[in-house]
Amino acid sequence: MFTAPPAPAPIRLRPLAHGETGPVLEVFAGMSPHSRFLRFLAPMPRLPGFMLRVLAGPDQDGHVALVAHAGDRAVGIGRYVVAAEPARAFGGGRQRRTAEVAFSVVDDYQGRGVGRMLLDALVAHAAERGIGELVFTVHRQNRRALNLLRSAGAVAGLRDGLVEGRLPTGCDSLVAAF
Repeated sequence: MFTAPPAPAPIRLRPLAHGETGPVLEVFAGMSPHSRFLRFLAPMPRLPGFMLRVLAGPDQDGHVALVAHAGDRAVGIGRYVVAAEPARAFGGGRQRRTAEVAFSVVDDYQGRGVGRMLLDALVAHAAERGIGELVFTVHRQNRRALNLLRSAGAVAGLRDGLVEGRLPTGCDSLVAAF
């Protein structure tokens, strides 16, 4: 007799509170050494204390982080950090606000739409705050992340063995240069 596996819990997103380390550690623990390498661009057998403080330190203004939950389990985290200096827009002295985006999804939820939910929410959030584009650096072997970013409209190129790119948010707000 075949018994179907239980339906997966619906995914819900919420902001990561400043200093909230539990979800960060839970997502990190749910990633294989290979997934950690692809996410952090270096071997990462454990999360150093200083990095935990940074990752658990969003202020939901310049550093925005969202947690994806399946039931009570944290299964992903997406974030963006606003660049200190706006990037020059094409054709003049006006500048565009940018932010660096990154996300992590536990191995057993990869390919199940969690990354897409996080990315879509971060793009919408950034656009609401006048951020014109999200920039990223991804390991060239991280096919899932690259496919996700490209399907969302990102343009990218290879630089020093890494894929660097940008994803427009749909916000055309430009900031005057001083």
